[in-house]
Amino acid sequence: MAPPSTEATTLRPTGQPGVRAGAPVRAYVALLGGVLGIGVGPLLVRFADTTSDVIGLFRMTVAALVLAGPALLNWRRGRARLPRSLLAPAVLGGLVFAANIFAWNAALNLTTVANATFLDHTASLWVGLGAWLLFGERLRARYWLGLGVALAGAAILTGLDGFDGSTASIGDLLALAGALMYASYLLLTQRVRKQVDNLTYLWLFSAVGAAAFLVINLALGNPVTGLPLRSYAAMAGIALLSQVIGWLLINYALGHLRASLVAVALLGQPVLATLLAAPLLGEMLGPLQIVGGAVTLAGIAIVQTANRQGG
Repeated sequence: MAPPSTEATTLRPTGQPGVRAGAPVRAYVALLGGVLGIGVGPLLVRFADTTSDVIGLFRMTVAALVLAGPALLNWRRGRARLPRSLLAPAVLGGLVFAANIFAWNAALNLTTVANATFLDHTASLWVGLGAWLLFGERLRARYWLGLGVALAGAAILTGLDGFDGSTASIGDLLALAGALMYASYLLLTQRVRKQVDNLTYLWLFSAVGAAAFLVINLALGNPVTGLPLRSYAAMAGIALLSQVIGWLLINYALGHLRASLVAVALLGQPVLATLLAAPLLGEMLGPLQIVGGAVTLAGIAIVQTANRQGG
């Protein structure tokens, strides 16, 4: 990792209160832990073996309930920060996150874990463009080089065959649509987390997502009771490992690092998910997929080096 002083000047959003010199180092560690937490999510979605809205409802509701106590305690101790001006963006963040989860869960049941997670993480491209167009964020040439290498490696990893109208192709399109929502969430979170504390924000967007999924579930009429015990166990794992632990760590990182950098680092998730899917789901890796994973990680390293060294 780069020295904290250089990271603080090149990566942390300006005007962010209460950030100590060592925070970016912790942000990188948190980002790594977050990637591991969300990396097991795709497999748990498969193990849940139920509809996208039911999985989303359990994921967001369990997370909101688990976080309610700590968030309330945080508020009573005077540590919570939620300016009224940021309430609407925070709620919108919960809605677009729910939209991403809905599309991604559906995609995972239609296409391979590798394809769904890679296409979901093309959000890094839309985040970079959005940060450039909307926020005037300057992205160095090496950022775009690293992003291109990472996306090319992930394309090799997943072996995309194009959109041919098949079931898998529909799943790929859903994952791509979810990526647009994913990018919107990352950009909104970068703005919100400058002034809203991590715990309050995670509880708020989880509660908003739970309410959104409740409406969707009522509209679709899918049953939430009578499922196998394995389904409930898998959905509990998604809520705790991916939603609570994974996103608590990632949101912490987003409070100190640029969304464009975090989004590219999150490309490590399809690598992890694909590696786990091989022994657990029988989606075996071929030589090209192994090469693709290595190239993806190389692209991530280029982006991180560009931001640390000013290249």
